[in-house]
Amino acid sequence: MITVDIPGKGNCQIEFLVLDFNRTLAFDSQLLETIELCLKATLRS
Repeated sequence: MITVDIPGKGNCQIEFLVLDFNRTLAFDSQLLETIELCLKATLRS
């Protein structure tokens, strides 16, 4: 579970995250490198 602090709202706990892959996180069906790095950093925190 990931906890995100939202200013003015408090902590939000995220158990599941659904993302749109094509044209949002990927180009030509390949995950964009910057997205991969951001997702890995998020999972580590």
